[in-house]
Amino acid sequence: MYNTLASPTHHDTAQIEQQLALFEPIRLDQMKDAALLDRVDRKYILTLGQLSSVLNDLTPDYRVLTVNQKRLNRYQTVYFDTPGFEIYHQHHNGFPDRYKVRARRHVESGVMFFEIKHKTHHNRTIKARVPISGAQMQITSEADGFLGANSPYRACDLEPKLWNEYQRVTLVSKARPERITI
Repeated sequence: MYNTLASPTHHDTAQIEQQLALFEPIRLDQMKDAALLDRVDRKYILTLGQLSSVLNDLTPDYRVLTVNQKRLNRYQTVYFDTPGFEIYHQHHNGFPDRYKVRARRHVESGVMFFEIKHKTHHNRTIKARVPISGAQMQITSEADGFLGANSPYRACDLEPKLWNEYQRVTLVSKARPERITI
């Protein structure tokens, strides 16, 4: 038998939404200073109880991204990789210099981007992106030039490999260019 992390229940989601309602809102157009396309990422795993405690502590110092009155925002993403999963294997094996290539739709705003994330050997994450329209299941010739300019890959090297949907909370510091995504 395997231990698995349980998905949040409706009750858990409602509790998180109640806590998020205590945060001051921030709109997408106000987040220019927190775009952080060149950054250092830190990742943590929390229980729902720990998350609740952290949200209480952050309420006075952070604002929550609010799009169309929603604070739990939905995302749909398609990840591209080589036929042999080169990008995945580089990530899994901790290569110090690696890429992610994806198309992402921000559901509430309808905004879509073709994105390339480069994790450098200096432990920085540099994200380049261009707006796109329509379903992005193939890399267009326009995006191919962008891909070649920002990564070692070409459109002919990559194919769609992974599709996911999730909800995310984005908190933005009131005092410095810092963002927390949950």
